[in-house]
Amino acid sequence: MDRFYRNPLVTFGIGPIFLFLVKHRFPWDIPRSWTVALRNVWLTNLALVGVLVAMALTIGLAPFFLVQIPVTLFASAAGVWLFFVQHQFENTYWDWHDDWDFYDAALEGSSHLALPKPLQWLTASIGLHHVHHLSSRIPNYRLQKAMDENPELQQATRLTIPQTIGLIRLALWDEERRRLVRFRDIRGMGRGAAA
Repeated sequence: MDRFYRNPLVTFGIGPIFLFLVKHRFPWDIPRSWTVALRNVWLTNLALVGVLVAMALTIGLAPFFLVQIPVTLFASAAGVWLFFVQHQFENTYWDWHDDWDFYDAALEGSSHLALPKPLQWLTASIGLHHVHHLSSRIPNYRLQKAMDENPELQQATRLTIPQTIGLIRLALWDEERRRLVRFRDIRGMGRGAAA
């Protein structure tokens, strides 16, 4: 069961479907005191119902879903993949609450996903995730400039798309080595050597 949640079909298939089509539409874990957030979720749901009604009355639901379902599945899987590779790399930064440092977490706990320029534009430069974590107020069209003008921001772990494939296997945090490891890396280790 431990490995089930890290299976790529779950992480990039079932997980995104559940996250975007169920959990974000019915946010049972949001505190009831967050009235603005809850109202916005239900207004979005209402707008989606309006879109469905408009599509049913114009082109029909079958043609609409034949286009919308693959687009939604691909976009949600791509979104989860983008988030995943920004935080799940071997030498990422994780620390206990008392030792946690904002700047180290931003610069060492988020990667720089070097995307080709068209993909960087299409993803609103979210590959410059470490800059975004350091200051989320920097607009996406200024992230590249911020990194280019600050040498310390250029020291983040840089990943390319092919390098992200191997990250899927990283699943556990090894406290001693302070890095993410695969399940098979802990075989033969004493209990408690890796958390």
